[in-house]
Amino acid sequence: MFAEAVAAKQKQGISQKDLAAALGHKSSVVVSHMATGRAPIPIDRSRDISDLLELDRNAFLLAVLEQRLPMLDFQSLVGSRSPAEGKHEHLMNQSETIGGRPLSALPDDLLDLIEECVADKDPRSRWLSLDELPVVALIRQLRPTFRSQGLTQADQKKVLEALR
Repeated sequence: MFAEAVAAKQKQGISQKDLAAALGHKSSVVVSHMATGRAPIPIDRSRDISDLLELDRNAFLLAVLEQRLPMLDFQSLVGSRSPAEGKHEHLMNQSETIGGRPLSALPDDLLDLIEECVADKDPRSRWLSLDELPVVALIRQLRPTFRSQGLTQADQKKVLEALR
């Protein structure tokens, strides 16, 4: 799927080097290696790659998961589906009880978070517990750029000193 999409982009005049640059890589070798199967496609980049190559996000994620974990039968877990079924269709069909409503009624940003969880090898390391949330909310309040830029070294040192 990846190799075919790269070939289609090349027919449109978009080189592997252009694709690599769009994905944040300096060399087109990465794209070449992913296209030939010499390098696995990163699960956590599946959304960026599928969007860049104009592939169905879910079908591509499923293909990536099958490539990375061939011992698991993902088709039976999510059911067979065609790319035409649309965004998040397989998840919606199987998960209508989540939140007491169909997933199709959930906002896109929440669906994006669900997809990130599925793609992450250790999602709990990225998410805050309810007990951690007030501390992070306080940091965000006191340092408005925290969400996008993190804490400065000086602020990190202050936090460390305060907690010792």
